[in-house]
Amino acid sequence: MRNVRFNLGHMLLVVMLVLGMISALLAGIEAFVPQLRYPGLLPLLALAIVDAVVTQRLVARERLSIGE
Repeated sequence: MRNVRFNLGHMLLVVMLVLGMISALLAGIEAFVPQLRYPGLLPLLALAIVDAVVTQRLVARERLSIGE
């Protein structure tokens, strides 16, 4: 497994991509499901989705490292 180091520019780019993905996800949820206007529900739903995506990536990476 390779060690990858990010410089500050790459880290800021990753942070901007993640924040953009979360804001686009929230905007999409509000556009398709306008009746979900409960306070705190949309950020909670977005966090659950992001958590699921990150968990799947980590599990896939772990499976790949076990297979090697």
